[in-house]
Amino acid sequence: MTQKDIRKIFNEEGIRLGKGTIALIQEELRCLVKRQARRSKEGLGSYKTLTPQLFHIAMGRSYE
Repeated sequence: MTQKDIRKIFNEEGIRLGKGTIALIQEELRCLVKRQARRSKEGLGSYKTLTPQLFHIAMGRSYE
């Protein structure tokens, strides 16, 4: 997700972003992706590929 994408989404809601806010949003996204990667590593077991069908594991949801 680019800075332009982030700005567009907030702009559509009528919200302006102050200086430094984009960097904080990008850091939050980085943390989210790292968390998903850790969950995937733990939840996939011997599998090495996260597929769309297994994405619930990265999200931390159980559909058993």
